[in-house]
Amino acid sequence: MTVGTTDGATALLVLGMHRSGTSAVTRVLNLLGAHLGADLLMAQADNKRGFWEHAEAVAIHERLLTALGRTWHDTRELPHGWLDSAAAKTATSEIVSLIERDMKEKRLWAVKDPRMCRLAPIWIDALHKLGIDTKAVLVVREPYEVASSLHMRDGWSYAHAYLMWAEHLLDAYRATVSVPRALLTYDQLMDGWEQHLTRLGRELAVAWDPSIQEARPSIEAFLTPMERHHRTSELHVPIPPERLPPAFLQKLYEACARASQEAGWSGLEELSQVFYEVAGLFVGPMGELIRDRDKAAQARAAEEALALERLDIIHRLQPELEQSHRERSRFEVLAVERLERIQQLDDELAKCTKECSRFEVIAVERLERIQQLDVELADATEECSRFEVLAVERLERIQQLDAKLALYATERNKFEAIAAEQLERARQMESELSQSTKERNKYEVLAVERLERTRQLEAELAHAIRESARFEVLAVERAERIHQLEAEQAGILTSKQEAERLAGERLSHLQQVEADLAAHLEEVRQLRRQFDQLRAWAGSRWWLLKRAIRPVAS
Repeated sequence: MTVGTTDGATALLVLGMHRSGTSAVTRVLNLLGAHLGADLLMAQADNKRGFWEHAEAVAIHERLLTALGRTWHDTRELPHGWLDSAAAKTATSEIVSLIERDMKEKRLWAVKDPRMCRLAPIWIDALHKLGIDTKAVLVVREPYEVASSLHMRDGWSYAHAYLMWAEHLLDAYRATVSVPRALLTYDQLMDGWEQHLTRLGRELAVAWDPSIQEARPSIEAFLTPMERHHRTSELHVPIPPERLPPAFLQKLYEACARASQEAGWSGLEELSQVFYEVAGLFVGPMGELIRDRDKAAQARAAEEALALERLDIIHRLQPELEQSHRERSRFEVLAVERLERIQQLDDELAKCTKECSRFEVIAVERLERIQQLDVELADATEECSRFEVLAVERLERIQQLDAKLALYATERNKFEAIAAEQLERARQMESELSQSTKERNKYEVLAVERLERTRQLEAELAHAIRESARFEVLAVERAERIHQLEAEQAGILTSKQEAERLAGERLSHLQQVEADLAAHLEEVRQLRRQFDQLRAWAGSRWWLLKRAIRPVAS
């Protein structure tokens, strides 16, 4: 069922402050047949049921406000003569293009953006140029509910939100004086939408298609009470005094309520005149405050951007940090293992050091023993050298005695055989003695025995000399005492046998001496081998000790 009819296309401008329910009103109008266009903003967390705003229209509004040095939350009036600015003309041309592309063929369409409360004149101008019937729907919500919603969402102060509420309402009221308009409060939409949408259709002369009866299921499904927040009538505690709306805003809201009941717009007109008369006093100071606030906001935005950038860097570095933590944990475990291994190595090193100290003590003792043996060997070598000199001297003396003995033997013709045998035996003994002396020249015992033997030989030689003298006397008296010599021959033969016996005893004694010398020589050789083995063992131990000490020093 239609309430009224209209010829041609009709545009509905939905004007209202942010967080006033304009999104819900626009969606209801859409369910009643108002086209919104295809390029709509996506729903977000602060408006999960959608904004129902044309994305390009919002972009045009943002570009125009930026060009005019304003923002969507700015409380200053727009610059004087802004409608004649190049930015406004550009925005109007863009709006015309948008309408011709997306809306011109539609019988009824609507556009909504809270920024339009302040920019409505360029939309009305564009629509008049296109010959489209323009009508406005002013949406109003209780100021405390709007301020609470903005405070929760954006952190705005209540005073800032109240001033924006008044400016958006009165700017929208002033801009729509020349077009048909109707006012709808958020409470009326939520508590009696059917009655008040019927009123809107009647006041604006708009025929809803589909009708309210036909769209009722969809509208009631959309308008759920759970989506309504910050309702003043449901507060269980008094509003803090610092958050109470000013009395002027209460008067404005009451005037809006009267206008929504078809009581006329006179109350809003009077309050609008009062507001704009007083607002001129605050334009300069407000501009300075807003500029300072904008600078602070820009600085805060820069800080937030920097913080986000750093947060992004932190998020990107988080995996690396976690990997570093895992690596650190692995390295800590490895460090503990290495520390335990180092402790084990320290214990082993302590043992090795103790063992090395013991070996050093042994090595020092062995070295001292080797030095002692070297000293003893040097003393023995020196003593042997002295005995060698003495033996040479004795040998020369023996050779001298041999020469004398040979001379005496020549003179003793009669006893040539005996003397020759004794001399030959003496030479053999001297040769054996010389040989033994050369082979065993390192020991004093041999030299002493040879010296004693030499003395014995000297005694025998002296005895032989005396015998030779006696035989010389006998030779002189040979003729006289031949018969005595014959008698004495038997005695001499006996003496010869005795001398041979003595020579045999001396030979046995020499053989015993040679055996003793051979034993002593073998003992010396064994001592030399033991000394060489000890020196080789000390050298190997010293090399092992150096190898054990070198890593410790490193």
